Parts: sequence; C-alpha cells; structure tokens
Amino acid sequence: MKLYISIFLLFFSIHIYSQSAEAWVALTPSDDHAISVNVTGLEKFTESYFFVWTLFEYSSPLQLEEISNDIKKAKYYYIFNKETEKYSLLQVIYYNSKNNVIKSFSYTRDTDNAKYNFNFPIYDRGDERDIFNFCMNYITKANTK
Repeated sequence: MKLYISIFLLFFSIHIYSQSAEAWVALTPSDDHAISVNVTGLEKFTESYFFVWTLFEYSSPLQLEEISNDIKKAKYYYIFNKETEKYSLLQVIYYNSKNNVIKSFSYTRDTDNAKYNFNFPIYDRGDERDIFNFCMNYITKANTK
C-alpha cells in the first residue's frame, strides 16, 4: 500500500511541476544582450492588454549607479496595451554572474484609470517593440488553432 501511495505522490508531483514550469523562448540576440520571453500562459491574454516576463542576458556586465555589483542578467515584468501600443514596467530583478539576486524593484499601480497604467509608447525600434510583436504573434497563433 505504501508503494502505491509513493508512486501516486511521485506522479502527482511531476504533473503539478510540469504545469507550472516556465517556458522561455529566445528572441534574436543583439550585439550586447539576448532577450528571452516566458510564454507560459501568454495565450490566455485575449483582452486589450497582457503581462509578460522577459529575461535579458548581457554580454558585458551592466553597471548602474544605484547597484554596487555588476549585473549579468535582468528579469523585467511588463504590462502591454494592445490597442494603444503602450507599456509599463511592473517589476525588475537584477542578477549577478552566479544567478544570485542582487537587487529588485517593484512598480505597482494602485489605480483603475487605464491612462496611468501604461506610461511609455512602444517605439518602432527597440527591445519593447520586439517583445510586443513576438507576444502579439504568439497570442494570435495560439488562439487561431
């Protein structure tokens, strides 16, 4: 009986873990950094906005005045508006070369007014445009099957 319970718990744990695993897709890298997008659950954002985690991996360590350590990676949590093509940054997590968190920032919003939720326009060139276009294509393809 203990064997059956152990086997059940093992399969249950594997099933739960496989549902919550992150799925990162790499975008085309630039000379100084590479970007990956976490597509887990992205297809569910069929309304006018979507949230997405991105991972930036820098070729040379990034240095910021507020942070004493060199930054090798950063995760950014965005919210994008599909209709207005604007975005805001909700969270940033900086990592050193050993994948240790060295600093994080949270930019939470406490408003229901949509014009305050999306602070920046998405320009034709830049990382946010690449992320936005990738996510829009991903969401569209996932929902037209």
